[in-house]
Amino acid sequence: MGKLLPMKHWDILSFGECMVELKKSTENDYQISIGGDSFNTLSIMSLHGNTGAYFSHFGKDIFEKSIQDNLNDFSIDQSLIKFIPNQKNGIYFIETDSNGERNFQYYRKESAASKIKKDDFDLNLLKKTKILYSSGITQAISKSSRENLRNIFSKSK
Repeated sequence: MGKLLPMKHWDILSFGECMVELKKSTENDYQISIGGDSFNTLSIMSLHGNTGAYFSHFGKDIFEKSIQDNLNDFSIDQSLIKFIPNQKNGIYFIETDSNGERNFQYYRKESAASKIKKDDFDLNLLKKTKILYSSGITQAISKSSRENLRNIFSKSK
C-alpha cells in the first residue's frame, strides 16, 4: 500500500491505470514521468485544492518508487492502491515528429491494473467521495476491469 495516511473523505475518487511515460528527449535518451487520464485528473484536482484517492493496482517493479513519489507530490491518497509483486506497470512511449505531431506507443497488456477484479473494490467506500472518475480506456484494458467499473458505477448515486 501507499505511504500517505488515508483520508476520511475525498473530493474525487479516481479509478484507472497510472502509466510510466517515456518521452524521447534526444536521439538516445528518454525522460521518465508518470501519466494516464486517471492520474492526470487527480493531479490537476489536487493542484486546485481538492482531496483525492486513487483506486488501482500497480506492479512492484523498477518504476514503483517513481510512481509513489509522483502520487506523494500531489498528496493523492494511496490507501486503495495495491502494489503487487511480480507484476508490471503499463508503459507508453512518446516521440514527436518533425511536424510537432506526437506519436504514442503503448505496452499495457497484462499490466497489474488490467488484472483488477470485480470484487477488489469495497463498495462502502463510495460513501466517502463526492465525485467518481474513470476514463473509457479503463474499461477497455481488460474484461475484469470493465466488470469492476460497471459494478462500482451501478452502485453509486
